Amino acid sequence: LFLLVFRCSFGALEFHDHFYFLQDDNRDHFLPFFARALETLRHGVIGQVDYYLSLGLPLLSNGLSSVLSPLPYAALVVSEMALGHPFAGIDVLVFFYFLSGGFGFIYLARQMNLSSGAALFAASAWCLLPFNVYLSLSWVSFAPLVAFLPWMVGLLLAGASRRWFAFATLQAGVKLLLLFAGFIQWFVYAVIFELALASLLCLRRHRVRPAKDEASPLRASLSGLAIVGVMGLPLLLPMWHQTTVSAERASALDYSAFSSEAFRPAAWLNGMFFPFARLSPADSGRTFAEVASPVSLPHPGYVTLGLGLVALIAVARRRVPESDRRVLIAFFVLAACAAAWTLGWIAQLVYLVPVLNRFRWLFKLQAFVGFFIV
Repeated sequence: LFLLVFRCSFGALEFHDHFYFLQDDNRDHFLPFFARALETLRHGVIGQVDYYLSLGLPLLSNGLSSVLSPLPYAALVVSEMALGHPFAGIDVLVFFYFLSGGFGFIYLARQMNLSSGAALFAASAWCLLPFNVYLSLSWVSFAPLVAFLPWMVGLLLAGASRRWFAFATLQAGVKLLLLFAGFIQWFVYAVIFELALASLLCLRRHRVRPAKDEASPLRASLSGLAIVGVMGLPLLLPMWHQTTVSAERASALDYSAFSSEAFRPAAWLNGMFFPFARLSPADSGRTFAEVASPVSLPHPGYVTLGLGLVALIAVARRRVPESDRRVLIAFFVLAACAAAWTLGWIAQLVYLVPVLNRFRWLFKLQAFVGFFIV
């Protein structure tokens, strides 16, 4: 049933506009990156430098070219086989990522003991979030987060109650796919929220006597991360070297650049609850989220908001099993933290953290608000 919903939804997007996701940076940067990497691979070499740009620009170490990820190669090959050209490769890649994210959410829902109907709704809502679809129009580098974040969280919950090392290994594989997709900012954010979730579950676990076979979620998460730290070195080392010689990212960004593009509270609330009513010009700002984006960018859907309120009431009244209740509490806490981050309320605190102070555009954290709400 999810496949039917997915095919109808994304089929409608393609019917509305052929090559729907081949826009902006996807057309001007990502597709040429992927095409150059594929051409280089066909000559038996992993692409490290693109000599057709500015007398040579890094290909592997820029990360965004996804040289070590097999998925862009597969997407371009599918496009060439089906249509005779690579221009549908971005759409094929986005479809795969979103389809994977939908199945990941179904898996996550099963780990949370939700019904089949709830799993179907969660998977569909995640794939159709305006934020997810709209960012993928320009940045196919965002779509891997849609694909792999649900699997990361689902495997974390599964590893807490069964063979933890086996699930930590599977989780490491998922993290590697997200890392090799190349946009390190999404990878770092995903790991932070995964570790935060594991820590919150551990805190709740110590307050309730765990079952004898229940493992620590934090142990599984850190074990998987250690595997990624070793297996990801072929990308991490070139990217770190490239960062050290970068004029902009060799050190922390200027605070004004780091804290830019946060959602203003008025615009965020307007988008969350009144997605069809744009603020008056007098109340509007000049951020990307307000000027170059639809009003509905942060909107998760009224049904999602309603069900979230029902879940919050059920948790408050202890009408759900304790094992599920602690997961829901952790989700609500992390959604609130992500909201505070994307609104810029904790920007000064985050700026003190190394590496994080080299990332910009705080509105990106809305992705995690949507995830934990859904």
